[in-house]
Order: sequence, then C-alpha cells, then structure tokens
Amino acid sequence: MEQKSNNLLFANLENYLQQQQWQCANEETEQILLKISEDGLETDFIDPNDIEKMSVENLKTLDQLWLKYSNNHFGFSIHKEIICFDRLNQENFNWTPAIINKLGDNVGWRKEGVWLNYPSQYTFNIHAPLGHLPTFWAIDTFIYPETCGGYFIITSNVYFTLLSKI
Repeated sequence: MEQKSNNLLFANLENYLQQQQWQCANEETEQILLKISEDGLETDFIDPNDIEKMSVENLKTLDQLWLKYSNNHFGFSIHKEIICFDRLNQENFNWTPAIINKLGDNVGWRKEGVWLNYPSQYTFNIHAPLGHLPTFWAIDTFIYPETCGGYFIITSNVYFTLLSKI
C-alpha cells in the first residue's frame, strides 16, 4: 500500500484520537483491521492468517497513533507489557484463560471476574485503566462465547499473532 493510501487509511482514526473521541477511535481501529485483512469486511472476522499477511507497518502505525494521542496510556504495546508478552515462550505459547483473564482484569475489561459488556460498561476517556483501549469485544469466543454479542470478533490466537507483529 503506498504512503498516500496509508494516510487516507488512518486519517479518521487520527482525527478521532486527536479529539479524544475514544469510542469512535476504537471502532475505527476495528474497521482498519478489517480493511487491511483479506476478507475481514465480508466476514467481520479475522483469522491468524489474515494478521500474518498484514503489513507490520500498518499494525505499528495503529499502535503508534494510540500511544501518541493517549500519551502512552492506550495501545497494543501496552497490552504486550501487561501480559509480559516479550518474556513468554512464543514458540510454545498457548493462550490460557488465566492469561486472557489477567489482561482483562488489568485493562478493565473484566470486573470481579465478569467480562464487561461493550460498549455500555467500557470507559471511553483518558481516566480508563492503562491499556483499556483499543479493545476487542470478544477476546476468545471459544472460552467466552457469551461476550460476542454480534460485534467484531478476534480470537486469542489472532490477538497473539497481532501482538507478535507489533
């Protein structure tokens, strides 16, 4: 994708982030991920192969925009830090409910052991917990099928692949 296309791809996201319209920015991030996947817009679903084919530059741009406009409060790399991603054995890594729950507890997607409903129970301001955004409405539909609610779905394997590219 050429630079001009990239500027257009991220223009709405950057505008929402500049204006601290966090919920709009979160939803625009979803749309960007779907656009840069092979068939995400058709299925509302991204699989690990889609992430593998995405440009590292695009994924890092998403993360850098979130970091920049939130003053390092939101972003995928914040999620990586919270779960100590870089210290995990990535070759034998397996998302477990404990790891998913740790992330959810730390970023405020879970409260008292219960996954929050999106968007009504999420915090869309800078006072949200560190790493609260961007979020995905179903971290693992196989472990937590009740969280889907017809929203964008990203499984834990896809999320792991995404984090590994940032």
